[in-house]
Amino acid sequence: MDVSLLDVNDHIQELTYKLIELNEWAFYGVHLSAETLDYPIQPPVITVGHVLRCFGHADADAASLEFTTTPAKGAHACGTLKATIPDPIQFYLRGSGIQLYLSPKIELWYLISRGLNHNAVKINTFDRLGLVFSDGRHRGIRNIIMGDNVIDMRMSDEEDDIMSLHVVS
Repeated sequence: MDVSLLDVNDHIQELTYKLIELNEWAFYGVHLSAETLDYPIQPPVITVGHVLRCFGHADADAASLEFTTTPAKGAHACGTLKATIPDPIQFYLRGSGIQLYLSPKIELWYLISRGLNHNAVKINTFDRLGLVFSDGRHRGIRNIIMGDNVIDMRMSDEEDDIMSLHVVS
């Protein structure tokens, strides 16, 4: 089943650029600031709200909740985002009977694919994010691939076990 998400493209790009900024801070900012400044440059702040807005959900409480971040250690290495929230978050994906939920203990591993025309992010979720379908079935999400116009959520290693969210500007 496919779901269309309206006006989330800017939020996906914002999250992608925040992750890129975090990695560049780790590789360049820390070293440059140590050589030229008397104070350290703080890492970029990434919040749970950044992730939720990619799925069309604006939660005021989550918008201020910061992830503990670890940047990727190289071009093919994953960085991490970790947070603990007081209660699980659950909401309907735009105009569908499908709900996305986040467990109270979130751990996401991310890998950024940088391209000439667009960037993409792959997020491994370890089933900390999941889907609740209209018939009540629960499925954990193994990984999410966010691009310019689609978010693919893979529930298992099977090739057809994917739910696509189409991004509509």
